[in-house]
Amino acid sequence: MNASAALSKYTLLFIVVFYALVLSSYGINYVLTWDVFGYYLYLPATFIYGDPFFNDLSWIQSVINEHKNTSTLYQIVKTNMGHTGKYPIGLSILYSPFFLIAHLVTKLMGGTADGFSAAYNVAINVATWTYSMASLVLLRKALLRMFSDAVVAWVLLAVFLGTNLFHQIIGAAGMPHVILFFLYSVALYFITMNQRSGVQNLLLGFTFGLMIIARPTDGLVLLLWAFWNYRGGSIFKYGIECLKDYHRWAYTVIALFSVISVQMLYWWKSAGTPVFYSYNNPGEGFDFLKPHLLDFMLSFRKGWLVYTPIMFCALIGMAFLKRTEHRFSLILYSTLYIYLVASWSCWWYASSFGNRGIVQAYALFAVPLGTLAAEVFRKKSGRAVLWMVSALFICLNVFQTWQLEHDLIHPSRMTKAAYKATLLQFKEPSNFKSLLMLDRDSLMVRDTHSYTTSAVMEVDCADELDEGREFLNVLIEPLNKLTSDELVWVDLKAEARMTADSASPARLIFSIEHDGEYARQSFDLDDIKRGESEDGWSEIQASYLTPYLRSPHDNLKVYFWQEDEGSSSFRNCRITIRERQNHVR
Repeated sequence: MNASAALSKYTLLFIVVFYALVLSSYGINYVLTWDVFGYYLYLPATFIYGDPFFNDLSWIQSVINEHKNTSTLYQIVKTNMGHTGKYPIGLSILYSPFFLIAHLVTKLMGGTADGFSAAYNVAINVATWTYSMASLVLLRKALLRMFSDAVVAWVLLAVFLGTNLFHQIIGAAGMPHVILFFLYSVALYFITMNQRSGVQNLLLGFTFGLMIIARPTDGLVLLLWAFWNYRGGSIFKYGIECLKDYHRWAYTVIALFSVISVQMLYWWKSAGTPVFYSYNNPGEGFDFLKPHLLDFMLSFRKGWLVYTPIMFCALIGMAFLKRTEHRFSLILYSTLYIYLVASWSCWWYASSFGNRGIVQAYALFAVPLGTLAAEVFRKKSGRAVLWMVSALFICLNVFQTWQLEHDLIHPSRMTKAAYKATLLQFKEPSNFKSLLMLDRDSLMVRDTHSYTTSAVMEVDCADELDEGREFLNVLIEPLNKLTSDELVWVDLKAEARMTADSASPARLIFSIEHDGEYARQSFDLDDIKRGESEDGWSEIQASYLTPYLRSPHDNLKVYFWQEDEGSSSFRNCRITIRERQNHVR
């Protein structure tokens, strides 16, 4: 192989060495926490504690007490049958070879074989690095079937060093995106073959199945496979031809469903149903009718193209796709996938560098990236410009990843002002924290900042609660009708009188509703009443800080609840909405 033909091979080697150097400087972080804890939990539950269906949560609590993996056990959800994991089992299957090696080593060395000690943590880190480097090799081989060696070299650099995949590999080990990127690379490797053997079709099906039981939304990749060979004309006719050619896809479908059946059987045992939706919290879910497309793409908080601008090249490359380059399948998949991930209520996908929700799809976006590069490389001047632009994007991505690790980019609360203040900076500006979005946790006790009153409501709440009526609504109103602010304090003042023989005092409830309550705070009236008048009436006062809303149309609800026997009376209710002054929105 001559020097020119070996360019992508040398590029692969350069990327591996670069990652090795960066990882050696970063060290190994403890990653068996939060979401990773939930994805991984099936392995120790099955192989160490003999409790794969989480019938006894005491051992999990003991682990948490020892290793501080999570502050709340949101990773386990209740079902009619008991408990099940919030996340599907696919990632645990992919972690399992590394887990079993770590378990064996720990046993042989006499270490603490609890599933969460140092060796297990190293194993999950190594799993992430192994899958990422394997995907590099497979993606190169797949792309070489479509593009020249020089184009492939450019694409590999763009994807592995110019996007937030870089941070997911070095700073977010154990999370699903890198492993899914590997599965996408495997899928693309098989899909791009002109002819596949029965074994290769089986492997493709197993890959699709693992993708679905790792992150069900990535099942959209089946559309890419189904329409990969579509060149236009009648889709109905194309479908009939595919059905006639069933021997080309039958093995894939059989393997796919065999893998999915493992998850379905698990749910059948743990939840009593073969398909179980674990995100049953009204505070999170898909907003398909009101997707967060603009925020997802361009917000300075976590906008995909703001923090991974090299992906503009992939979007531009879509325009250069031709029918022979699988245009329909790639555009169909990309459009639907972007819409899907932008429809999730937490469109910024919690803490990460840039928007991690779409990282795994970069393996497929490598194709339009290559298409653009192939067009531009036709002219020497265009080739030079593209290399220069991509070099700037790569340097920016690597530097901003460094900034994130050194607290110059916040993983979830950035604003335009904060971004401008830290752009290309090595030291934190003195006012950086004041430029970020508000931190609700730091405001749970009213801070010293001044507030302005945006709304005051005098409510006729004169009524009595007793055995015949246990709820008294004071206010139910969409919060965006009361304020345009992101976080506000809701103050309530009222007068209350409770009978002496009440089994327990009434409660004051503040909540936010979106097809059900998802953010709620309860106050015991005995704890908040202030003094008492001669006729038994007491003044009560309480304050509630709203959460970041799933939708600005979500209702603020304030009500009293007499849960047990007894009676309570209320009058003179007053609600005040207070916004924080002089902060960045």
